[in-house]
Amino acid sequence: MPKKIMFIDDDEHYIYLIERVCKGIPTVESVISATDGKMALENLSKWVDDPQKLPDLLLVDINMPIMDGYEFLNRFKKVREEFPILKSIEPIVMLTSSQDKADKEKAFNTGLVKKYFVKPADIHVMHDFINQLTA
Repeated sequence: MPKKIMFIDDDEHYIYLIERVCKGIPTVESVISATDGKMALENLSKWVDDPQKLPDLLLVDINMPIMDGYEFLNRFKKVREEFPILKSIEPIVMLTSSQDKADKEKAFNTGLVKKYFVKPADIHVMHDFINQLTA
């Protein structure tokens, strides 16, 4: 069954790249983008009454204005307690330019992140990665 991906990143170039990559993957139905964690949380909270709108997985950047990836994950964890339907969104992948080991550990320590992927990546590597996530 094709999956919906929510990509949370402030880099418009990378949002465009992800959208292009996903168009070539039959298991991806659509890509929903949010330019910061606050926008993503607002959208997810609105969609709890219509689960068809909810994404199947999240790709989250770390460094964003307004609300960074870590703050998003911490708030998302609380929102999931209020709206258990959001627990169906899995996996959550940190897709970031940070190669810092401390960032990676911090991401996994949230208890939500299942994979950590460093960008920028070759378009073919990105295609294969997303294809695996949605298979």
